[in-house]
Amino acid sequence: MQHSPSHATLELPSDASVRGLEDAARDALLLFLSQAAYWGKLELATWLARDYRSATLDGRDGSTVAATEHHVDASTVHELLAKVHHAISEVVATGDAEAISQELEDAGVLARVHDVRGDIGYAPVDGAHLSLYTRVLSLWAADALAELHPRRSRLRTAPPPGHHSAA
Repeated sequence: MQHSPSHATLELPSDASVRGLEDAARDALLLFLSQAAYWGKLELATWLARDYRSATLDGRDGSTVAATEHHVDASTVHELLAKVHHAISEVVATGDAEAISQELEDAGVLARVHDVRGDIGYAPVDGAHLSLYTRVLSLWAADALAELHPRRSRLRTAPPPGHHSAA
């Protein structure tokens, strides 16, 4: 399944780059996959606030998630992390990056982006109500698409000297 060209691209702020977001997504994904099995609540919160956030676009539009008053114990966090790690590992091993990415793009969790240099790519979009699985899956999809479709420039360069068009 190929990505539909009908989706518009978002322009990144001038201080951001497609390559920077791709690298941040890959770093956040690799950190999660290599370390999450050993995390507790503090480490998960730190990863979400630092590594995940630096790899995503903010798609919250001012919405927030209401804080809950119930206690989440360490074993619950550990079980969640183990389930997400297992599910993402299965996707990495067997998933169709283009099909999964299209679903995420249609859901607004993955966006086509371009930067001021003309590079184009994909970036995960954070949302207030996303599950941990969806967040990590969007990092994987952005990384997989970067590997499948290396950065392309939207800008056309002039033909080399001596090149004549067949027009």
